[in-house]
Amino acid sequence: MPSPSHASSSRSPSKRNLPPPPPDPPTLACYTYGAPRPGNSAFRTLFNVLAPPETYRLVVKQDVITACPPTSLGFRQVGREVWLDDGSDPVFCMSWSMRQLLPARTRLRDHRLKEYFALMTALLKKERASSSSSSNSNVCKCYASPWASDPIFDDLRAQGLLLSA
Repeated sequence: MPSPSHASSSRSPSKRNLPPPPPDPPTLACYTYGAPRPGNSAFRTLFNVLAPPETYRLVVKQDVITACPPTSLGFRQVGREVWLDDGSDPVFCMSWSMRQLLPARTRLRDHRLKEYFALMTALLKKERASSSSSSNSNVCKCYASPWASDPIFDDLRAQGLLLSA
C-alpha cells in the first residue's frame, strides 16, 4: 500500500502537463474623431468608470463641433484630448490652461472627414518613417477588419498604413 504522501503526489498534475498560461489580454482603447461634448459631469464620471482608461479624442485644427454644445449648458468632454494641426506633432492637452494656448474652435470646415483623414495619414506616414529609420519595435500599427469597405480604408491600405486584422 502506497504511503499517503505518495498517493497524493500521483494524483496531482505535474508541471509538464499544465497548459501554458493564457496570453495577456489586449489593451483596449477608445478613439473619437471630431466628437461633440456628449454629456454632463455625471455622464463623464460614469464614462470614466466604464470606458477603457486609454480614451482619446482627436481634434483637428479649429474644429467647432468639438466645442459644442457649450460648457455653459453643463456639457463636458470625455477622454484625453489630442490636437492635430498641419505639420506638427500631436499635442496632448492635459489642462485647462494648456487648452487656452490653442486657437479658438471656430471653423466648421475643419470638421470635414477629409481634414481628419489628411492629418491622420500625415501622422501615420511620419510615425512609419521614424520607426523604419530606427530599431524601435514600437511601430504604430493600425488594423481594420478585412471586410471594412470604405474609400478611406482602401486609400490607407494602398499606402501600406492600414493592416487587415
